[in-house]
Amino acid sequence: MKKQSFTLHFKYILGICFVLALVVLIYMYANQIASTRLFLYLKNTLTSTFFFYFFLYFIIPLFVITIIVLILVITHYTKKGIRVEAETVEIERKVDEFLVKLIFGKKLSDELITIEIKNFKKTIPFDEKYVKKIALTKIFTIKEGFNLNENDILVSLFNQFDFLEYSKQLLAKKQWYNKALGVHYIEKINYKSELHLIEPLLTHKNETLRGLSFNATLSLKEDIFPLLMGYKETITYASKIKIADILRQKKTTFSLEQVNMLLRNENDSIKSIAMLYVLDKNISISEDIIIELLNSKTRYIRKDIITLIRNLKLSHLEDQLFKSYHLEEIIRNKISIFKTLAEMGSEKSIFFALKTIEDPNIDSDIEFEAVRTIFKINPMFFEQFIISKFSEKETVKKIIAHINSPYLS
Repeated sequence: MKKQSFTLHFKYILGICFVLALVVLIYMYANQIASTRLFLYLKNTLTSTFFFYFFLYFIIPLFVITIIVLILVITHYTKKGIRVEAETVEIERKVDEFLVKLIFGKKLSDELITIEIKNFKKTIPFDEKYVKKIALTKIFTIKEGFNLNENDILVSLFNQFDFLEYSKQLLAKKQWYNKALGVHYIEKINYKSELHLIEPLLTHKNETLRGLSFNATLSLKEDIFPLLMGYKETITYASKIKIADILRQKKTTFSLEQVNMLLRNENDSIKSIAMLYVLDKNISISEDIIIELLNSKTRYIRKDIITLIRNLKLSHLEDQLFKSYHLEEIIRNKISIFKTLAEMGSEKSIFFALKTIEDPNIDSDIEFEAVRTIFKINPMFFEQFIISKFSEKETVKKIIAHINSPYLS
């Protein structure tokens, strides 16, 4: 990769030099007056005959030779790049054919697998980093595509191709992206014995590397509860979804006490992950904890618990949602409360929505969701109360028309 990057930069530099030299030559050729003036200037400036002829017979020829060399070098590297690209395509084809034959073909003994792999490595420049990367990518694609988590042949492939050693080399590099690649490979290969190489990266200054290392550690570690409880870094939304998936795949089980501890963790990111776990396992949590989360200072925690209430259809918390609505300052969270009431609310939610609509300063999005909530709970409500002040309100009429026919403007 480094060699390719150097080659690319070198080609750019050579190209720029060539263009500049070409522009100067074209200008001098096209503008004879300028050429003559330059020649006379140099002759008058370089009063010494030696320096004049040195410039004329050494500097100028050297300049021309340099341009020719640049052209030749650029041509060489361009042809080499085309050749390398063709070789890469051929290597990918060979790796594909070999892996498909070895994994899905006739079952072989460990000795024969070792021989097959050893012979195959001789047919490609396996010591090149880009070739290792191609082979790893292909193996992981097959592993995930066919769910071959415990396949003996894959284990042999990892070991015989020296991928563990390659991953260690990547982790030892300074650049965070190389370390991230090493972390990714160790996680995918499921080398639990090498977890100690990843754990120091949990506090790395690079946020992306920290997140990848945390996910990999969760994936490889047996007892992850202490890790979750002690983690202090902020976790992105995408990583939270990934972590929830890891917990699901590992069939992780927490006790109710542990779940409560996670929901009360100082790190809001861990609280979010705990709520995803509660949803996935359909766990009943205490009303006290739910109220604590509804009163959280963090807006997305309040949003997450409102969503959890909706997904678990905790209708007994209807009155609590009314209280939370009045305390809530974020419009998106207020809207989320109405979305939740629309899914599990009773007649009380209808009258709560009607009272909300009475507010002359109500936000239009909240008003829409309030009307939709009424309509979702009782689609006939506005027909039954057609003479009411609510159904006569122009904005309400438009919202009802839109709900009935969403494609109307």
